Amino acid sequence: MFRGIRRSNPYLALLFALSGVEMQCIGHFRLLFALLSAESCKDVQRGALEVIATVTRNHECVNDIAASDILVHLVVVLYTLPDHQVTILDILYALMSTTKIVKEALAKGALIYLLDLFCNSSAPAVREKTAELLARMGADKLVGPKVRLALGRFLPAAFADAMRDSPQICVHMFEGTHENPELIWDNDARERVSSAITHLREE
Repeated sequence: MFRGIRRSNPYLALLFALSGVEMQCIGHFRLLFALLSAESCKDVQRGALEVIATVTRNHECVNDIAASDILVHLVVVLYTLPDHQVTILDILYALMSTTKIVKEALAKGALIYLLDLFCNSSAPAVREKTAELLARMGADKLVGPKVRLALGRFLPAAFADAMRDSPQICVHMFEGTHENPELIWDNDARERVSSAITHLREE
């Protein structure tokens, strides 16, 4: 999943090839995630992202991240490191296996950032990954109903169903025109929703 970004730093790749080394990061995730906010030093941001991409393969690391209340750093970097959006979405997907992180994402407004990517990104892969991530959040047993309710404030329910069934089809459906009992959707509706979400993200 994260192979591409690890290749950019062979020293990190060598370090994390050692079994169990990611456990050394437990207890230090507040510092590590804070490095994602170093917008004046992209190398530091990318290096922190590489480490995070690796440690999120470990369930104990994911639990420690969930206990640290630091997700906001990762969400914001979606826009400060646009070339790495797919990797960041992959990281978020791994983290959303934990209900606490889904709850944090919903409480901190991450849904608006993700919907903005789904509606307005020019990269199909980013939009599909975002749809897949939103579907996983919506599938959480405890918080999922609230996620789907929040999605329903912006998009017709048919889109949440399509995200679950096929992210790729969901993107095509969003770009299309539909007029049937399940979905009434056209260019005006799409532009209105996309603009409203962008406005909310920029506030």
